Amino acid sequence: MYGALATFYEQRGAVLVPERDRRRSHDLRERQGRWCLLEWDAGWEWTLRREAQLHVSRELGVPGLLVFVYDGDYWGYELFDRGEAVDHFVQTSMDPVINFPDRNMDGDAALLAGTLGVNHGDVAPYLARWHGWPERARRMQERARPGDEFTRWDEAAVLDFLRAIQVEVGLTGYSVEFRAPLWRSFRPSFLTNTK
Repeated sequence: MYGALATFYEQRGAVLVPERDRRRSHDLRERQGRWCLLEWDAGWEWTLRREAQLHVSRELGVPGLLVFVYDGDYWGYELFDRGEAVDHFVQTSMDPVINFPDRNMDGDAALLAGTLGVNHGDVAPYLARWHGWPERARRMQERARPGDEFTRWDEAAVLDFLRAIQVEVGLTGYSVEFRAPLWRSFRPSFLTNTK
């Protein structure tokens, strides 16, 4: 994965350099089970980073999942397979800031489960969208599945979804902690033209 990312950024005039500041680093975790996790830094350049993930998926010939949370209000994902975006989910239908224009954002549990090799019944309950703040408030105490740590609309509900797809993750205070050991922290450094 690191090599494919390095190639992607090299084609855009950047090199990957070590980075210790967690707010600026891309943290690549050791593979655990079926997952190789990459945590982006606190900043977010949406277009370039989506292109990077699609490139990695295409180069390695594997599916991938970009999961995001917007300001603690809602979460979503983009599922890609061999470099092609194939499914999208955004938890709210109320003009989300992060969205996928001209795409259905309801999520396809069968496609998600089949692509990731997980049980359909484990992921389908998470693909519920809310259509207004009053609805969200009225349904606030629901849990997607029995045993979930968080209620459906809690800002950390995405962690229950990640657990359902077999990502080992927890919450310590306000910090999301992935259980897979850190392999390397880095960031792209764009070279400047010296002419």
